[in-house]
Amino acid sequence: MKKPFSVVMLSRDRKQHESLGRILERSCRVFHWALSVDEVVSFAKQHSISVLLLAEKSLQDSQVGYFQLIKSYPEIEQQVASTMLVCAKAESRQAYQLCRKKIFSDYFVGAPLYDPYHILLRFKFIKSLQDGAVPMDRIQANTLADVCECLDRISDAGNQVSGLNTDLLQRLTGTLNSAIAVLTEKLQQIEELESSGSQRIREVMTDFSNELVSEPVRQEVRRTTDRVDSIMSDLGEEAAAQRVSIGRAHPELGGRFKQVVLVEDNQDALNALETILINQNCDTTAYSRGTHFIRDLAEMKADVVMLDLSLPDISALHLIQRIKDSPQLQRCRIFAMAQTGEKDEIEVALQMGVDEVLMKPIDDQMLKFRINQY
Repeated sequence: MKKPFSVVMLSRDRKQHESLGRILERSCRVFHWALSVDEVVSFAKQHSISVLLLAEKSLQDSQVGYFQLIKSYPEIEQQVASTMLVCAKAESRQAYQLCRKKIFSDYFVGAPLYDPYHILLRFKFIKSLQDGAVPMDRIQANTLADVCECLDRISDAGNQVSGLNTDLLQRLTGTLNSAIAVLTEKLQQIEELESSGSQRIREVMTDFSNELVSEPVRQEVRRTTDRVDSIMSDLGEEAAAQRVSIGRAHPELGGRFKQVVLVEDNQDALNALETILINQNCDTTAYSRGTHFIRDLAEMKADVVMLDLSLPDISALHLIQRIKDSPQLQRCRIFAMAQTGEKDEIEVALQMGVDEVLMKPIDDQMLKFRINQY
C-alpha cells in the first residue's frame, strides 16, 4: 500500500509565506504548517514526510532549523524523502550550491512569489519518483571506497595545478629574458656599429622585448593558466561534493578525509576543537598564535581554516587576506570564530569572503554539520 503524499512546511512566520501556505493547503492532500522544530518532530513520529519545506525568514535560518531538527530527532533523515529550501531570489545561488552538494534536495524561490503553482508541478514529479522509483543495488563497499579515493585525489588537483602554473609562468618569463639578453649582447658585439648605434639598438631591443615578446607571452600564459585553474577548481568542488554525498549515503565508508587548520589563542578552546575534528577523521593542525600560522603559510595545504577573530598578536582580518592571496589555498574554506560582541569584525570578515561564521561557544554538533558540508 502506497503511503499518502505529505508536505510539511517549517516556517515560524505565517505572514511571510501566507500566499504559498494557502495554495498548499488547498492543493495538497496532506499538508501541515509547522511553526517550530518540535511540531515537525511530532508529525514525523506519526507520519512519513514526502517533502519537507524549509521556509524560515532567511536561508541561514532554514539551515539552522534543519540542523536543530536533525540534532533533536536524528531519525528525521529516514522519515523525510525530500527536502526543499524556500528562499529569496537573492539567495538562489547559495541555495543551488547547497543542493548541488546534496545537503538539500531542491530549492524554490518564494520571495518574490512569481509562480506559486510551479511548486505543485515539482511535487508531482517528486511523487512520481517516490511511487515508481526502483531502489538501485547497493554498490559494493570496496568498489565505492576506490571511487572515493579517486574523488579525493581529484578534489586536491586544483591546488597542484595552481602551483605548476605559477612555476611555468616564472620559468617561461626567465627563459625569454635570458634569450633577449643574449641577443642584445651579440648585437652589441658587432664591430661595424658605432657606439651611438649600439646604444640605439639596445633601446630598440628593450622596447621590442617588452612590447612584442615578454608582455604578450605573459598575458597569454596567464589567460591559459587562469582557465586551467578555473576548470580544476570547478572539478575539485564537484568531486568534493560527490564525495560528501557518498559518505552520507554510505556511513560505513566514513566522511571525506579533510585537512583542517585551527588558529585559536585560547588553549582550552583549541584543545576542545582539535578533539572534535580528530574524531571527525580530520587531519588537524593547530596554532595558538597568528604569527606562527603566517610563518607556515607558504607551504600550507588545507580544506578548511578555522580562525579566531580576536587574536592578540596579529589582526585576524590580515590573516584572512593572506589566505585569500595564497595560491595553494584558493579553494580553502574559511570559518571565522567570533564572540557575540564582535559585530563589526564579523561584517568585515563576511565582506572579505569568509564562508562561515561560528559563534562561541561553538556547539560540537554544529561544527560537525558545517565541516561535513564541504
